[in-house]
Amino acid sequence: MEVTLELIIGIAFFLVGVRFVYIGKMDVEFGITNGQSGSRTKFTSSQTKSLEGKSARLAGALISIFGILLHVFMEKGDVLFVL
Repeated sequence: MEVTLELIIGIAFFLVGVRFVYIGKMDVEFGITNGQSGSRTKFTSSQTKSLEGKSARLAGALISIFGILLHVFMEKGDVLFVL
């Protein structure tokens, strides 16, 4: 099996989505940062949303489907290693 970067990214999205489906809770923080890079990045204005129950499971399912579609439809890049 040839492992590419696209496969690893697709699997990561899939597993994050499955985690949200299994746990049924998702906390999301989004906002505006101060423009610094690295460990100095701070939110200057942010909001936190907490999804629970069916809405978190639906969002997790959509993230998992996105991971699968990402793997299927992305152009295959260089092979990182072979299993």
